[in-house]
Amino acid sequence: MDRGDAPTLSIETYAGQLEPEDQNAVIWRFINVPKFRDLMTSSELYFCRADLLNDAREGLPPEQYLATWGLNPLDIIDRRELANTIGSDAQFREGFYISCWHLFREETYKMWKEYGQGVAIASRYGLLKSELNAMDDRAYIGMVRYGATHLIGERANIFKYITTKRKEYADEHEVRAFLWIMEPHAGINRHIDDDNRLGALIDRYAEQVLRPCIDIPVGGVQDRAARISFHCAKSYNSVLTKWVRPRWERYRVKDFDHPTMRAAVEDWLQSLWRSQKNPKGLAPKTVRSIYSVMKLTFKFGVKWGYLSENPMAEQRVELPRGSTKRIKEPVQLTPAQFYSLLTRLGLREKLAVAFAGWLGPRVSEAFGLKW
Repeated sequence: MDRGDAPTLSIETYAGQLEPEDQNAVIWRFINVPKFRDLMTSSELYFCRADLLNDAREGLPPEQYLATWGLNPLDIIDRRELANTIGSDAQFREGFYISCWHLFREETYKMWKEYGQGVAIASRYGLLKSELNAMDDRAYIGMVRYGATHLIGERANIFKYITTKRKEYADEHEVRAFLWIMEPHAGINRHIDDDNRLGALIDRYAEQVLRPCIDIPVGGVQDRAARISFHCAKSYNSVLTKWVRPRWERYRVKDFDHPTMRAAVEDWLQSLWRSQKNPKGLAPKTVRSIYSVMKLTFKFGVKWGYLSENPMAEQRVELPRGSTKRIKEPVQLTPAQFYSLLTRLGLREKLAVAFAGWLGPRVSEAFGLKW
């Protein structure tokens, strides 16, 4: 869509917005030569996504502010609440794109050293604001506040975090132009921890899906509404604990969207499989179980909004060739042997064996029959 055809949005205000008294105040931007050439060629101003700026805490609640919440970082419940808050904000800041300017009368050596090494652009606050007013996206502008004093006692929100920086940056006197571009496919509450690690997704899957199926009192009966059986839940939990978690828990969930990561998973499964080169490896059935449990864990990751699609689904990760073959051929009865067996059984046993022989249920299903 051309700019002439696109509907333009007026620049918006936000809670706690701070602007210079003089709308004609001089502002500076320091950029390197390649970015300056791009600006001259495209006539477009570069906006960087908030989580990709140099400061890792950009757009997150200041630590001094979090300290006033009265939460103990050593308490597991309090720490979970902190991780939940920071994870949410880390997700939401990905929708903000920032252009940094500085409110100076003249350029300074420090700004040249940290942000420049090229060209200094001087403009006026009002001019930049008028350009943002013609943007197609939701645009904002204001001065950055430093420290956490202005947040204490106030109801903070993502806009206050986006326009707040740590005290050590106070001499920058930053003017921040930013766009809010919401990703429609980002999902809701897809955060897990600060860095969205697979280990935290496994924690949630184990806590919300597996544990209710495992925690059955002695002599009790599993709830019929349980997602999976007790034995399956125990098996899944064992696979995650013994095989998946030690190898993959430190990786970010979104890393598994990359083909190189999925190829690494395939290589790992191949290395586990028992073969002539690896006679002490795992049986094919065990390798398939590991694959299936990883796929199921990611399935819930998609359901909870952490991913848009399952990285293990639709043959995006394939099992090693030959892993579907049996190591030993199963012992099978001939029809004559089967009929001979039936003649040697009592009525109850004969009925159960006949059922298993004619209908071919799984072993667990056959042994689960009740008279």
